[in-house]
Amino acid sequence: DGKTIPMRGDLVHLHFIAMVNGREVESCTLFKFKVGLTREVMVGLHEGISMMSLGERARLDIEPQFAYGSRGIPQLDIPGGARLTFEVDLLAVNNVQMCARMSAVIPEIQFKKCNWKVIIIVSALLLMLIVYSFW
Repeated sequence: DGKTIPMRGDLVHLHFIAMVNGREVESCTLFKFKVGLTREVMVGLHEGISMMSLGERARLDIEPQFAYGSRGIPQLDIPGGARLTFEVDLLAVNNVQMCARMSAVIPEIQFKKCNWKVIIIVSALLLMLIVYSFW
């Protein structure tokens, strides 16, 4: 959206694909974390996300010292010293969502819930207009 930029402490939701030398090693359709506060997330991902805006898609090339370092992650077949490439979609910042993008990656029930709230709001406005017109 060009306006909603994640700041330290903001809760973000994203979709990502992680690659080493063009080979996919990990992906997640709905990954959540607090920017700058979660140790389980590599520094490079925190830094990259903090330069994106809501709804943006980006490619992040992360050097080893900002990723998994010299140890790598053998379980994911990520060698030590590997440079990672992330393809990232920033889907939500502090529960501000891009519903159209999220529909592709969030389970159907959650997307329906999003639309349901919109319908309720519209219905309530129509109800208020109908009641008002009878007075």
